[in-house]
Amino acid sequence: MGRSGKLPSGVSAKLKRWKKGHSSDSNPAICR
Repeated sequence: MGRSGKLPSGVSAKLKRWKKGHSSDSNPAICR
């Protein structure tokens, strides 16, 4: 939870699920 510290707890959870299902390379939106 250190990388998504600037993101709200709700978004951090979503990012975790996204990273688990897809790669950050496939999601440039979350990479930003």
